[in-house]
Amino acid sequence: MANLNISNMTKSYGNTVAVDDVSFEVKDGEMLTLLGPSGCGKTTTLRVVAGLEKPEGGEVYLGDRLLCSIEKRVIVPPNKRGMGMVFQSYAVWPHMTIFENIAFPLKLQKLPMARIKEMVTQVLALVGLQDIEENRGATLLSGGQQQRVALARALVFTPEVLLLDEPLSNLDAKLRAQMRLELKSLQQRIGITCIFVTHDQLEAMVLSDRLAVMNHGKIEQLGTPRELYETPKSKFVVDFIGQANHLSGEALEDSSGGKCLVRTTKTETKTEGEVLHGVALENISQGREVTLLIRPEDITLHRQHPGERINLLSAKVKIVSYLGDQMHYVLSLGDETLDVFTPPSQKLGPWDTVFVELDPKALWVWAA
Repeated sequence: MANLNISNMTKSYGNTVAVDDVSFEVKDGEMLTLLGPSGCGKTTTLRVVAGLEKPEGGEVYLGDRLLCSIEKRVIVPPNKRGMGMVFQSYAVWPHMTIFENIAFPLKLQKLPMARIKEMVTQVLALVGLQDIEENRGATLLSGGQQQRVALARALVFTPEVLLLDEPLSNLDAKLRAQMRLELKSLQQRIGITCIFVTHDQLEAMVLSDRLAVMNHGKIEQLGTPRELYETPKSKFVVDFIGQANHLSGEALEDSSGGKCLVRTTKTETKTEGEVLHGVALENISQGREVTLLIRPEDITLHRQHPGERINLLSAKVKIVSYLGDQMHYVLSLGDETLDVFTPPSQKLGPWDTVFVELDPKALWVWAA
């Protein structure tokens, strides 16, 4: 086992730059997720690592072994990179049985049939299919079982790296939640190095040791799920990881020491709470128009005025949604709105007036 290193990777299709000078490392035994919207370059990055796409620049190393370098004229073919890959569509061959699908990579290695049978039996147990009939047609299985077959085929020859391209996206919500926990448990048990690609932020948070948020072919931020959620470095990361409310305002003074004093420009009523204390994630000068972002869970609602507090706004309840384990309120602040989640015990009705308290440590401020 060894670290996987990608440095200065670039890949274009015509005039479109899909991957723009991307560099990152996947540590031995780590699950690293490439997260981002469609078209951000995450799958292209994975395919370059797998050897299915040829980049214009950059290098891929597995330990000390160079797998790809245009400058050095090294392109190791996919079947010699020691990597297993699971595709979004599973790519289970319909004319083959379960056994034949999983055994295919081993037959290419010309292993004895007795050894192939032993290895297929072991990997079927590993992915929880030990009780299934091996001679059954692979496409007669459920979606979750086909996903396991594809995973078993990628693992059967004991690859050094496992590449996963949105393998859970075709499953229903309940099975998807179950499979991501099973996949994480499996990865930890066998200690294999993984790159996982997804646009699903919850999936990324559950599975990842670290994740890289991609946007327009670049990595916006790389870190642990907690680091990206609690200390985002860009407005895009705040928007893409979790849910964020947007408010507009104006800086009352130059930001100092990461702190910023802002006056909101649009509120339901004019109150002293219009002056807000926030965290400036860039240098902001006095008088600059700003955007304020805060997550729903960092907002506290009060029926009555709570007394002397900072970051207090008056708002009206616009929409009430009961979600079972929580309430979802949409609040009106003039022509802006706030999404807030509270315990179901906090009961408010449409057009109730409430006092909104914003956590100053979680109110992020950017220049508009």
